[in-house]
Amino acid sequence: MNRIDTLPDIVAGPLLRRISATRLVLWLVATRPLNMTLVLRPGHADSQSIGLAHHQQCIPIGQRAFIYLIDCELENCGLELPLPCDERIEYDLQVETLQGEWRSLPEWAPWLCYDGAAYPAFVVASRHHRLMHGSCRKPHHASADGLVRADSWLAEQQAAPTEWPAWLLMTGDQVYADDVAGPMLRAVHGLIERLGLVDEWLEGATVDDSQALYRSPDSYYRRAELLPDVTSNVALRERFFGGVKSPCSPRRMPITT
Repeated sequence: MNRIDTLPDIVAGPLLRRISATRLVLWLVATRPLNMTLVLRPGHADSQSIGLAHHQQCIPIGQRAFIYLIDCELENCGLELPLPCDERIEYDLQVETLQGEWRSLPEWAPWLCYDGAAYPAFVVASRHHRLMHGSCRKPHHASADGLVRADSWLAEQQAAPTEWPAWLLMTGDQVYADDVAGPMLRAVHGLIERLGLVDEWLEGATVDDSQALYRSPDSYYRRAELLPDVTSNVALRERFFGGVKSPCSPRRMPITT
């Protein structure tokens, strides 16, 4: 079987980007254009369905990569409003297959459901009395991943929705763009090829485009060498590579997200 045929319909997400009693915003990356339906199950009320054809934006970024932004202002979706606060609200993102069948989220992403839960869920907090805080994520760091513990903590709070945090804040001074493990980069390059992502022209670098970047012997462990050593690139180098050309100045520029 062709490797392309084995790609799942959705390779990233859905991520809940904004939640309120009257509006839901989700983000995901698909490998093909999709027809989707969002189903909400607030408390003990009947489920409510939203056809997403008129509530989504789709941006193709490759042959098999499509970014979806789903923005549902619930008053325009024919739903009963507002959504209840401080209650566990289950949701299901149903996807139509190429064969015309509909698959629910627990079928195509069962790992998003906690043990004992039929669907993933969210909570609309009535007051912002609790937040969850994290910092930069460095996959090859010696310590364990803090977000794994955060996820397990949420799993332990399934019966206590009022204890769920209203915010997840990821703060820090950089995204470790200057310190990515070689195996991780190799996996990234393999995924770029498999998804057929659009190539980029790289202005001001010593390579012309992304294909030349992948072929460069400096692309894995000497990426700072790909920036021309000219005055106009000092700020760019400082921001992305933390002053690697100036050992006496290790400070990294903050990146606002």
